[in-house]
Amino acid sequence: MARKTVAKVAAFALIAAGSLDKEMKSIVTAVGKLDERIQLYLLSELAHINEHKNPTRLNSFFEAMTGKGARVTAMSAYVQKFGTVKFDETKGEKGKFVIDNGKVWDLEAAKLVKWYSLKPEQALRSFDLEAEVKKILQAAVDRAADETRNEAGDRIDMSLVQKLIDATGFKVEPKAPTKKAKANTTDTQKVEA
Repeated sequence: MARKTVAKVAAFALIAAGSLDKEMKSIVTAVGKLDERIQLYLLSELAHINEHKNPTRLNSFFEAMTGKGARVTAMSAYVQKFGTVKFDETKGEKGKFVIDNGKVWDLEAAKLVKWYSLKPEQALRSFDLEAEVKKILQAAVDRAADETRNEAGDRIDMSLVQKLIDATGFKVEPKAPTKKAKANTTDTQKVEA
C-alpha cells in the first residue's frame, strides 16, 4: 500500500498596509545588527585561524551561508584580504579556504574595514534587451569596419551579423574611424640609412 505524502504549507498572512513602514524599519535594523554580528564573527574566526592554523570552521560557515541570501562574496574578499587564508579552488568540488603562510594577520587593520564594504553589489538597473542587442550589433559592425583592429585576427561573420540586423530591423552603420584609427591606417615608408 502506497503512503500518501502530504505537503506541509506554512500559513501566513500578508502584512497590512499600515504596518509595512514599521516592518521595513525593523528589517533594516535587524540587517544592520546582523552585519555587525558577522563582522565580529569574521574577526574572531580570523584571529582563531591565525593562532591555530585551522580554517575548518570557516569553511563550514561558508558552506552553510552560501545560497542563503548573505553576501558571501564580500565575506570571502574580507577574510582573504585580512586573514591568513586564501581560497583554493582545487580543494573539493566547491573549493576551500586554506592557510596562506605568506600572509600576516593584522587585527587593527581588519577592524577598520567593514566586511560588507568589499565587493559591493551592482546598482539596481533594469535590463533593456533591445538596447543590449543593438550594442552588440553595433560593436560587431564597428569592429569589422575598423581595419586596424580587424588585423588582430577577429572572426566576425558579417553574413550572420547582417541576418541579425535584418531580423531585428535595427539601423546599424559603422561609426567613422577616430583620428587615432586613421593615423594607424596610413601607409608608412621605411627609411633606409
